[in-house]
Amino acid sequence: MTKKLFPVVLLTGSFAFAQVGVNTVSPKATLEVAGNPTDNTKYDGIIAPRITGDQLKAKNYSASQTGALVYVTAADSAPSGQTLDVTSPGYYYFNGDSAVNKWVKLSTGISATPEPWNVQNTANPATTNNQNIYQNGKVGVGFLPTDAISDRQFEVKGDMKAQYGSGSNYFGIDTNLLGVGSGMYSSDNTDLSVANNLSLVMTRPGISSLQSNNGQGGGSVVTFSNPNGGAFGLVASNSNQTVSASVFGQSDGFANYLNFSHSKTNAESTILMLEKMKGTTFIYNNTSGTEEGNYTLPRTNGTANEVLVSDGAVNAQLSWKDVSALPQKIRTLASGTVAVDDYTVLVTGNISLPAASVSNLGKTYNLINDTSGPVTVAGTFRMNGGNFSNYGLNNTELGRGIVVQSTGSAWVLISRY
Repeated sequence: MTKKLFPVVLLTGSFAFAQVGVNTVSPKATLEVAGNPTDNTKYDGIIAPRITGDQLKAKNYSASQTGALVYVTAADSAPSGQTLDVTSPGYYYFNGDSAVNKWVKLSTGISATPEPWNVQNTANPATTNNQNIYQNGKVGVGFLPTDAISDRQFEVKGDMKAQYGSGSNYFGIDTNLLGVGSGMYSSDNTDLSVANNLSLVMTRPGISSLQSNNGQGGGSVVTFSNPNGGAFGLVASNSNQTVSASVFGQSDGFANYLNFSHSKTNAESTILMLEKMKGTTFIYNNTSGTEEGNYTLPRTNGTANEVLVSDGAVNAQLSWKDVSALPQKIRTLASGTVAVDDYTVLVTGNISLPAASVSNLGKTYNLINDTSGPVTVAGTFRMNGGNFSNYGLNNTELGRGIVVQSTGSAWVLISRY
């Protein structure tokens, strides 16, 4: 084989079937360039053609130029076609394969490893950080070399946040939301702590919640759990949170109840509480927030002729009592009008019955003369098909006492003694 030596300052021409040496008489390959390592005035190295990305783009390479090497001094100002990836200075080689047909930048760094990400809709390795890429295998983020292969296409060990914005609306998933739990949300602000319109689903150990609010008004559902049981709450409030409707339930060994409430902040409220052993309790607070009613219904049905009566306690327990067994009110009256809750009245002076009306229809009074002389009871009385005013009581048989009952328009005499 023929070997030829060329001066270092001049190397021209083309030699078929020859090995060319530069600064060496015994080239070991088609082309060998020997340096001058001991001569500091001579600079060793091979300089490939230097050209800008725009200049390179003006040239149309073919498969015949596969393997061509250039040094790009400036990126293509509008990357496309064969210079699509010429986006920064550096060495590029031409890949004339029909599936590629473009300039490819030489890898830099300590080692050149195959790119694991390909450009979408191609089999080409990605070369820049602005390309759309894909991976065939499962992807694990935050994994250690000893971790088992994930059974998910994408798995993250550690915090993860994803947020998408559309106009003034933001949708996101955050595994460390507000530093307290994992959540999914829709909001009008990227900072959920100051969002005005927010819908949020959140989980944390022992607590899960669903919340939706527009301004201060909105609704929420919260559930709690512990080793002994659980609890839940549902709350809906108006635009300034002054009025709310709520349902709370708890069954965890500490308390067992179901509570329904409609209330105004620090003011009137109505509460219905269900407890399996106690029964149903009603609680009422007035406009100043002071309790004005608290009573519990019995768990059993009453029998015929029984009515509900209160024991009069602060937390009253209602119970069933037979009407005939109930004590009736009795008092002495010397003047004035018989009261609504009176039953037996010992008359010691001239008195009046209240006007008979629809409101006291069926009401009964037992009136007895408790003096040695006569007394008069004023009112509209009815007997023998007609009405009359005033009834006198004396100390004679059938004249000392009467029982009257309201018809809604008069007091009918139903008994005399």
